[in-house]
Amino acid sequence: MNLNKYFSAVLCFCLLVLAPSLLSAQQLVNMEETWQEFLSNDKTANISKLKKPDKSQPANYIKYSLIYANTYFCGDNIESADEMLREIEIIGKEVWDRVPGFEERYLVLKENMKAYRALDPIWEKFLNKKTSVSKEDVEAFPEAKRICERGTLCKYFYMISHDYFCQKDLEKARDVFDTRIRRLVATTFNPDDIEGLGPEVARMTQFWDAMDELTPAWEAYMETDISPGMQAEMPIIDCYVIPNMRACILKATYDICGVGEKMLAQLKDLQKKSTYPIPADITDKIAFITEEVRGIKKDLAIVNTYWKKFTQTGIVPNDVAYKYEFACDREAEVKAYLMDGFMDPCMKGKEALENISNVRKKYKPALASVTLEKFKELKGLVTVSSGDITVLKEAWEDFLPDDALSNTYALSFDYCDKLAEIRSFIIDGTVNVCERGLQRLDDIENVLDENEVSIDPQTQEKLDALVAKSSKLEAKHDILNKAWAYLLEKDEVSDDYEYDYEFPCNREMDVKAYLLDGYTNPCLSGKYGLKEVEKVMAKHHPKLSAETLSQIKKLKSRLSNEGGNVATLTKAWEDFVPDNKLSGEIDFIFSYCDKIAECRAYIMDGTLNFCERGEKRLRDITQLREDYLLTLDQIMEDKLEILYQMVEEGKPGLEGLNKAWNTCIGMDDFSKVDKSTISLSTIYCDHISQTKAWVMKGLMSPCTEGQKYLSKVDYLKQKEAVSYGEELDYQVELLRVNVGKCN
Repeated sequence: MNLNKYFSAVLCFCLLVLAPSLLSAQQLVNMEETWQEFLSNDKTANISKLKKPDKSQPANYIKYSLIYANTYFCGDNIESADEMLREIEIIGKEVWDRVPGFEERYLVLKENMKAYRALDPIWEKFLNKKTSVSKEDVEAFPEAKRICERGTLCKYFYMISHDYFCQKDLEKARDVFDTRIRRLVATTFNPDDIEGLGPEVARMTQFWDAMDELTPAWEAYMETDISPGMQAEMPIIDCYVIPNMRACILKATYDICGVGEKMLAQLKDLQKKSTYPIPADITDKIAFITEEVRGIKKDLAIVNTYWKKFTQTGIVPNDVAYKYEFACDREAEVKAYLMDGFMDPCMKGKEALENISNVRKKYKPALASVTLEKFKELKGLVTVSSGDITVLKEAWEDFLPDDALSNTYALSFDYCDKLAEIRSFIIDGTVNVCERGLQRLDDIENVLDENEVSIDPQTQEKLDALVAKSSKLEAKHDILNKAWAYLLEKDEVSDDYEYDYEFPCNREMDVKAYLLDGYTNPCLSGKYGLKEVEKVMAKHHPKLSAETLSQIKKLKSRLSNEGGNVATLTKAWEDFVPDNKLSGEIDFIFSYCDKIAECRAYIMDGTLNFCERGEKRLRDITQLREDYLLTLDQIMEDKLEILYQMVEEGKPGLEGLNKAWNTCIGMDDFSKVDKSTISLSTIYCDHISQTKAWVMKGLMSPCTEGQKYLSKVDYLKQKEAVSYGEELDYQVELLRVNVGKCN
């Protein structure tokens, strides 16, 4: 027991003595591995594991310093890189020489830092005057684009991109900016850390982003002469301002009223800045904008001058002349019509008020208080035939209990008492909600817009009821009309619309609703839908449009012909099965209650009209089988497989055909061709391509298959009146000759 304790103590002592040596050895290994990687790869790997050596180990110390100097330099930390280099210089060249590869890497780093500093004067010159530095000036320092310090790289390529831009070579300018500058910025590099670089990169980034919107917008404008506008702000780069001029034109022509004058002022400034001739398309648009802005300002100035005199004096001279349409100021239109009305309230007043009402209803312009006051004043001056208020009161009392009239009343719709006018509109709109409900709501809205009317709770309740009733009717009609339109367009009923069946205002819509039910699934609901249509017709006798009558006829025909259609289809199928052909014509129907029959129709139509509808019929069959879980007999499966193979063979297109044809016309004897190199489809939808394929197949085996393919060629030419070119005509005749030699 005591002996074990003794050996344990000795072992611990040995470990304590050897540990520093072992640690030191491990550090030397890490340093040497990193140094060798640094020499071979121009990069420093795993430097975080390096412990700074003591200066008593000068060789390792200068390795460490050089590795970190290079790392700092590549990481844009020039100050720390300089500090590491000073440490190396203090150690001295005698130690450098003892480290293989050191001096070479040291001098490379010094040269790179020299290149970094050499570009600074060029950058300062560029910042002072952007156009003072050319691409050639920058490229005189080729070392600058090969160093790892990203600030120098960014400055170098930014000045080159800028010079391309100033020379109008936007494609190269964009390419350099995107492939160099954007990639650098996408790393951890921050251009704001370099004096003057951050704003430059931000400005050019914003410019190119704006160009992405400008380019297609300008092309569209040139094609259509309709400006799509432009949202992006494009910074001005003084050496080439043509893109900025286009941006201003797009904005001005899109919103001439809002920004036309402002954009025109900017365009004039840009014209002065431009150092290049301005293209004709731009000068033409500037001239157009100038004339538009001038006309708008002139016409508005005239009407506003007369308006100012009128509001001050209350008099409008008889000889005034102004326009009545002001797209940029609809209130000016109201002013013009008001002045017309005040010239002669009795003769022109009512017409002026109607014109103003149209402007307000269409454009809803905001009117200044003076304009509103003059509007009310003119209405007071206009002589109106006010309706009999007594008759209205009787009608109102009759209407209140049940929203209906028991007698006929001669109501007017023009009262001096505007509350009475509103009640008259409410009565007429409610009683005749189908014909005039929405119209009377518009009339009431106009009365409220033009007058200060205090509506009592009783009247408000009836007005709210009219709003609800009209809105409900409109919503019901809208849903059914959408469902009906979908049926007409798609020949099927959408599940997205839940429609009503009662339409008191339009009984034809009752008929449409039940027809939609019938078409939802004609096999199951067709008879029900037609039966309900007959009930509506018997009860309400609506007059049906030709469109609705056509849909009734179509549904009836569908149901009555189902048996005969299936029988016709079955006979055609029996004719089709042996050779995939029909001996006669058939008008295919693609909607059967018997879905097996429908599937057969799709197979025959897709096969017989492969070029036009083969692929579509495959999709139809797939959908039909998914919807109805159809199980096909073996004959149908075989025919479906044939159609599938026809579609698949037709997919390679004309590439193999054209390649084979070039080989064919280049050979004297096409029968000697390596058939494994020839790829031809069985069917081509283009007559010329089909003829070429047959000719080549015949020429490859003239004695065994030549006559078969020659007969096909002759039949197709005769049937479709195919016209050959000289080249194809020659190959057809060559086939004919070769076939003749075999006999």
